[in-house]
Amino acid sequence: MDPLGSFPTKRKRSPKRNYQLNLKDSPNIEDKILHRPGALKIPYFYSFLTSSGISKSVWCLPSIRAVAPYDYNNQLITSDWFAGLNDQEWRLRFEAGDRGYCNLYLEVKVDENFVAQHVEFSFIIYVTKKTDKVRKFVTKNKKDTFTKGNRIIGFPKILSYKFIQLYLTKPLYMMTVLKPAYAPETCKDITGYVGLINEGTTCYMNSLLQTLFLITAFRQTVYSLKPTPNDRIPQALKRLFMDLEKSRYPPSTQGLLRSFGWAKEEWKVQHDVQEFNYTLSAALENAMKDDESKNSYSRLFKGKTLQNISCLNVKFDSKVYQDFSDVQLDIKFRHDIYESLDNYIAPMELRGEDKYDTEIYGLQDAIKTIKFAELPLVLQVQLKRFEFNPFSGDMNKLNDRFEFYDEIDLDKYVVDEIKGNNIYRLFSILVHSGTPGFGHYYSFISPKLDNNWYKFNDQSVDKAIPSQAINANWGGEMKDLILSEDGQVSIGKALSNTNAYMLIYIKLSEKDLVLPDAVEINQNKPEVISVEDDLQEIIAEIQIIENCQIALLSKEMITGYSGYGIYSWNDPSKYYTYSTKRTDTVQEVVDSLFSHLKISKVWYLKPGELNWTFLEVKNDEEISQFSFEGDFISHALLIESRDDVFRFIDNSWEISEANLESPDLFDQMEEDYNSQKECAFVVIKAFDEKSLNIVDADMIYEKNSTALCQKLSLKYLKPPNDSWLCIEKSNHNEISVHQLKGALHYASHNNGSTSINNGDVIIIGKGNPDSACERILDFQNSIEVQFTYYDSLACFNFPTHSKQLFDTFSLPKFIDSSINKKSSQLQIMKKIADALQKECPFISANHIDLLDQNLVSYRFTPFFDMNSVLQNGKIFYDISENDLLSSLDKLPLRVVCFNNDFEPIAPISMLVNNDLIIGEVAKQIGYCLTKEPNSIELFLYSINEKILLSMLDPNTKIESIKLFSETLIGTRVKSVEEMQEEMQNESKIKHKILVYEIMKNGKPKGKPYFIFVKNTETCQQLKQRILDKLGPPYDFLLKIAKLDTQMKKQMVVGDLGGSQEIFINKFEKPIIVITHTSIVNL
Repeated sequence: MDPLGSFPTKRKRSPKRNYQLNLKDSPNIEDKILHRPGALKIPYFYSFLTSSGISKSVWCLPSIRAVAPYDYNNQLITSDWFAGLNDQEWRLRFEAGDRGYCNLYLEVKVDENFVAQHVEFSFIIYVTKKTDKVRKFVTKNKKDTFTKGNRIIGFPKILSYKFIQLYLTKPLYMMTVLKPAYAPETCKDITGYVGLINEGTTCYMNSLLQTLFLITAFRQTVYSLKPTPNDRIPQALKRLFMDLEKSRYPPSTQGLLRSFGWAKEEWKVQHDVQEFNYTLSAALENAMKDDESKNSYSRLFKGKTLQNISCLNVKFDSKVYQDFSDVQLDIKFRHDIYESLDNYIAPMELRGEDKYDTEIYGLQDAIKTIKFAELPLVLQVQLKRFEFNPFSGDMNKLNDRFEFYDEIDLDKYVVDEIKGNNIYRLFSILVHSGTPGFGHYYSFISPKLDNNWYKFNDQSVDKAIPSQAINANWGGEMKDLILSEDGQVSIGKALSNTNAYMLIYIKLSEKDLVLPDAVEINQNKPEVISVEDDLQEIIAEIQIIENCQIALLSKEMITGYSGYGIYSWNDPSKYYTYSTKRTDTVQEVVDSLFSHLKISKVWYLKPGELNWTFLEVKNDEEISQFSFEGDFISHALLIESRDDVFRFIDNSWEISEANLESPDLFDQMEEDYNSQKECAFVVIKAFDEKSLNIVDADMIYEKNSTALCQKLSLKYLKPPNDSWLCIEKSNHNEISVHQLKGALHYASHNNGSTSINNGDVIIIGKGNPDSACERILDFQNSIEVQFTYYDSLACFNFPTHSKQLFDTFSLPKFIDSSINKKSSQLQIMKKIADALQKECPFISANHIDLLDQNLVSYRFTPFFDMNSVLQNGKIFYDISENDLLSSLDKLPLRVVCFNNDFEPIAPISMLVNNDLIIGEVAKQIGYCLTKEPNSIELFLYSINEKILLSMLDPNTKIESIKLFSETLIGTRVKSVEEMQEEMQNESKIKHKILVYEIMKNGKPKGKPYFIFVKNTETCQQLKQRILDKLGPPYDFLLKIAKLDTQMKKQMVVGDLGGSQEIFINKFEKPIIVITHTSIVNL
């Protein structure tokens, strides 16, 4: 349900002034005062996207009375849209509701390409006291996921009317801080990359390992190492890299830590990332037994300097070549990386105590110079941010501003023999935040060297903007949006202790060598080192990826399509798919497939009902950039030809043979084909009162709409009289249809709404043109769907409310229908109810429960998103016992009751308030069951696995529980003995832990039960207690599992072990799984 959906809006006022700042666009803003204190007459809104990627805004309202001058009831105002990361736009919604409270929400702008955003945001509300001083009044923090169907999230009842009465005429300030916070479990799906678990204070190691892993040539070298018993570090690194490549969740680094010989206590000691880099490099080089791997490693990371010493008073010169693996640059008193490099190669006088020993002539005054004789492909630059303080005996950190750049040219710093090809591009930035004694490391990486950045911060991986990765880590003072106590809003500065510590550059000309797409994986399995071997999937081999898949289209394949735009299918069966070498060019593929046909051009098409993309492809472009993976096609290459390119045979598309048919209508203009400056390749649709379909695709260059209409109508309309032309375009997620009249303009000369571009749709029709546009949109908005009944509790033996209705009245489980794409949620509910009322007149629209993509109830909202409930032409629904529209502010809840043995016995359907916590919901269930309220506990239950996933925290809000089609909320009544035991252990501060016993084949052994664990009980003590309880034979494994919140199933996370660590400190919300290894159920 939309949090504002149940309240009619009387008036809506937008702020009259908006001031948006983006550091990328306004780098020279210095202490800019945006708003001075004084009497506010109209709302002001200021937003600022900081260089670190955080969006901040201040919304200044003159007063509650000014924005809601009447009864401040049901008043809604919105801020202007402001920019956030990932090109998303946001705004605030402030509502004076009708229940004694004001509400504040954050809304994301949703378009066709919108991707779910995991966001951490804060609302800070400031009030103006009688002294006219601004004081913080309310702070609210939230982490949540914004989706198309859940685009408005925030805090209802954030202010009460009692408060409003106190500050009715005083200015109100609302500050918003918005930043991404991807959950570790979702990072792989969102970014394509996965984080690493921090095993104590191992952030320094994680930041470097992510960088090394994404240097694919280095990864290839690690995979090629042959295992030997003594080379534990390389094999542990190989195993970890395999986990990073294939795992959906952050893998552990415990195996690698143990391979260094470090005890667990040492994992909590933070090392310097540079020192760790040296240790790891030495271990890898030692493991490289063959010349090939040694050469690969050296070429990547090692270079040579030429040190030249020239004596001033005698004729003596010395030249010494030295290997280096990193360049250490002074940053103190240096403006940028070039100034530091200048200092690095600056001539140094050797006099006095520093005189040079020539051996032949003794100590001599001399000049020492240094230049790079060989540069590595991967240049590691160490910034000297830490220095020793001789007075205090401590290390100090230099937080001075030091600029570095996305691209640097090192020609000035090399010997003459290698000048001319020394441009390097920034690949990774290792960042240190904090002080020398207490800090945190993370990294920003551009894996493809394309300026698309990602922030790797231990378990999480976030998308980042370039300024967040580069500018924000220069150090020094950083700009920020500040609200002072007198109400002044300004851009101020503050010294930042977050800055770059290590830079990784890659030689641009060797990018493909350093970052190859295909990575060879050595067939040898890595030596088993990690103690969690049975928790991670062991990868035996990874195939070499040399080829790529492309999807091809032609006018024959799109002919007959009747939806929006050109094409909207993503199913590979709707295309001709072809496997080719990634390095082939477009021209090579065309020559290979269509040498017998006349191919005019190749076009890039990103299909879609809205915002489709259509661009000309150059023949020399590499084909791999147009490839697709998996079973989902998001783009294709459309082959333009006068011939038929494909033909449909045996339910699939095949390449046509040479076409000997006569030329078509436009052949008379073929001699002018290549000479036309004003032309466009368009798709042609024909319209009548019953259909709208694609009939052709061709190049047009007529200058007059009448002439073009005449030619098209002769070919496609019967009879061709009374015809007209329209153009179909998609802008801002809306389809527009305009009639074409008079002179025609092409994109190269006119970019107006009715200019013709490549890939536009020209519609030829007849009849009354005035009503045609509206009828065309009606055709395109109409879609065929199947309403499908879904009962999530069908797997249980007890009858549900909806199942009883379907069985009693023989209701149809599948209803074929057509709906308008712009239908409201209520219209769809009514359409389903109307179809069912033929058999059961008691069903009304208010009881139809639409299900979302996860087959979970989609709450009623006026901001209905059709895509949230439409799945492959189906809309799933259930029938609720409750009137879903009578209590829009309540959450419909389906709960299954279980007995003490965790066996399901009956369902409960109820409506609860959104803001209730689990403990309060449990009490309501207790009242329904006429049981002692404190005897009820709730848990998550997996329908598919028929297993309890986790107990629900009584203090968790019910609205925060995310359900999926295979999960539900279960409840059970605790026995009197169990409650007494809980009360006894509660006074002793013990924790209730769920225990499962399973057999070797994974089937349960007996029923689940609970044990109580003391606050001070160690893993060793608990393990011994369980062993004593189970008794011999000791043929079982003790594992710790926890709920995987993304997959909604239990995942084993480790061994119980025998350490002296406190159990409840080591494992968060654990479940103990006891596996009996010698028992197999036959």
